[in-house]
Amino acid sequence: DSTLYIGTEWKAEDNFDSAIDKDGNPVDFADVTVEGTVDTSKAGTYEVSYSYEGVTSTAVITIRDKEKNSDPNNDNNKGQDSHNTGEKVLPQTGEQTNTIWTLAGFLTVLLSLIYFVKKRKKSY
Repeated sequence: DSTLYIGTEWKAEDNFDSAIDKDGNPVDFADVTVEGTVDTSKAGTYEVSYSYEGVTSTAVITIRDKEKNSDPNNDNNKGQDSHNTGEKVLPQTGEQTNTIWTLAGFLTVLLSLIYFVKKRKKSY
């Protein structure tokens, strides 16, 4: 899952970490079917599904309006445009990011699904 601000560039590859096939070989992103779109010009929540050989995982992309999420009393926000200029937003002091855990969770779910599909095919 990802959270971005209006105007930030986003591509489906941004939320794809990796995948392996039933034989344990890496899967190229070009071989993954992607369904869903993200409109980075409008705030909202968008779901994008990544599928390969019957296994699907969904990422939730949240687009936020930077102006609504900023503190007007914060001197760091004075004179700034309300739209992200494409620069990466760094965490503030004390703010935590969970990107690595999100990616690890996505990979764990994907690998589990592939394992169970493989195991199910062998049991017939």
